[in-house]
Amino acid sequence: MKTRLRLEGIYCPETITHLEERKIQDLGFDFRPKSLNFLQHYKFLEILESSFSVNRKYWLHFDNEHPDLIKKLIVDSKEVLGKHGATAESLYLEFSDSKDASFYDQFDSKFAWNFTDMEGLKKVIQAKNLSVLILPFSEIEHLQNTSKFHEFVASFHKTTFEALHENKIKLALKADWDSNLFPSLFEFIKFDFCSVPVNQKVEKSFRQIDYGKFDKNLDFYQNLDF
Repeated sequence: MKTRLRLEGIYCPETITHLEERKIQDLGFDFRPKSLNFLQHYKFLEILESSFSVNRKYWLHFDNEHPDLIKKLIVDSKEVLGKHGATAESLYLEFSDSKDASFYDQFDSKFAWNFTDMEGLKKVIQAKNLSVLILPFSEIEHLQNTSKFHEFVASFHKTTFEALHENKIKLALKADWDSNLFPSLFEFIKFDFCSVPVNQKVEKSFRQIDYGKFDKNLDFYQNLDF
């Protein structure tokens, strides 16, 4: 069974067509202005209109964005989904900031949160719509290299135990194509899926994907044993 993958930072419909062939249905779009993969709202709506599938999940990534802009994109996206006879169940919000639970719950949408620190986790775990916690491998690797990984795992599991036990949230690993994943990681943390980026490591030039290189990297992650 292939590992569930999410591709984040998608900026063109051709990539979605390719991912369909690879049976990848989790698609991430980046609305952080400083990101190299920044996507304008209207462009995302065009992509959603042309490539919608009821089997796909569309993840909308923000960082310290004004709430009104997020709400506007949700409303516009729901309008496009309505044309396809679909509901907002296909949409997930994603955040890289660290706010109180009430900030995230105001959108009344399922959301994923990128781990920043334990204090941020203790706040966000209270949010009623939290659906996914994303752990960046860069942070895990740093903890491993500084001999703090086991301490982190104990604290992380203590903080998330109730939500995980009740199946309220899923865990995702955010990795890069050249991440040196150590096998024991998966003995300590059980991930539900892995998220990898569209970036220069699988591009031949800016925003031009090298699909040969792309597929080789996808092969590795889709066959990764969690």
